Amino acid sequence: MRSYPVVLVLYLAALVWAGGYQGCMERVHLYEAYQIDEFNAPADRIVGFKCRRWLATGGCQDDDWIECRGRNGGRCTFDELVIFISLVPDRNANGYSVLKPGTNRLDQRPSALACYQRYFARNTPIRNFHPKDCIKTDVDEFNDYIKRLSEHLNRTYARLRPTLTPAQNALYSDLEYTQDRIIEARAGDHGPYV
Repeated sequence: MRSYPVVLVLYLAALVWAGGYQGCMERVHLYEAYQIDEFNAPADRIVGFKCRRWLATGGCQDDDWIECRGRNGGRCTFDELVIFISLVPDRNANGYSVLKPGTNRLDQRPSALACYQRYFARNTPIRNFHPKDCIKTDVDEFNDYIKRLSEHLNRTYARLRPTLTPAQNALYSDLEYTQDRIIEARAGDHGPYV
């Protein structure tokens, strides 16, 4: 009988870990989409933008979007994008990302784990980010965000497909790998309800 409290605590800890890890993996996914969106002309990019003032009725007032800018004035790193969408335990722009050896690409699982550990160390919950804080959209609803982002990335792929470089193709492979890891994390969080 004494083993039940231990099992329950371990089970609840696993649920919390899966939910937090999944939230960080969603951030990795967003960053990979941000990198792919860079293949588009600046006027056609939608990822890495935050609405300055969201209307209560929905939509961004005056279509006024703030673009994520890195410390060097260019595109954001993963660390900078995580801070840009906010809800972070600290504003230090280092320590969220782990790169694959010999590349400039995120190592997905270690990056999600590093992100999780940053939140966990400060006892901060990993909240879902709002679509209006990371993508140009008319609706601040997560399912709409997934649909809009997927359609945008698919259009980009269809346009680039004949001319994809190995580096560009690797980013799409990374994105697919991350999507599979998110599904695994959600299944771990929700069990038989997935």
